[in-house]
Amino acid sequence: NKLDEHNISYGRDLPIVGTSGVVHSFDFFISARKNQKEKFINAISNPNNPMIIKSKVTDAIQAKKIKRHRPNKFIFILNDSNKEINEHHKNLLHENDISTIDFSELDEQIALLT
Repeated sequence: NKLDEHNISYGRDLPIVGTSGVVHSFDFFISARKNQKEKFINAISNPNNPMIIKSKVTDAIQAKKIKRHRPNKFIFILNDSNKEINEHHKNLLHENDISTIDFSELDEQIALLT
């Protein structure tokens, strides 16, 4: 995967239990270095599916409510290989303080993950 190609250390399949007891999972987790934020990353294979986007936004909102030792950041990698991504879906993510990277631009934007 791209994280391995760029020698980025990460964990996989991070579950976070929300205040309601529901588990919210993230595909990748990058630990924070000093003065940096932890990064919770989801790879969204079908970003034009509104149910998937709404579900993943809920995961991020609920995970933000959990106090952690370091500040954190949410980044979603969106698969744009087959079609253009719906801008309304991107706007929903951005309005909820979730950064996005189109998969086709991941190599150029890999620094956002370090």
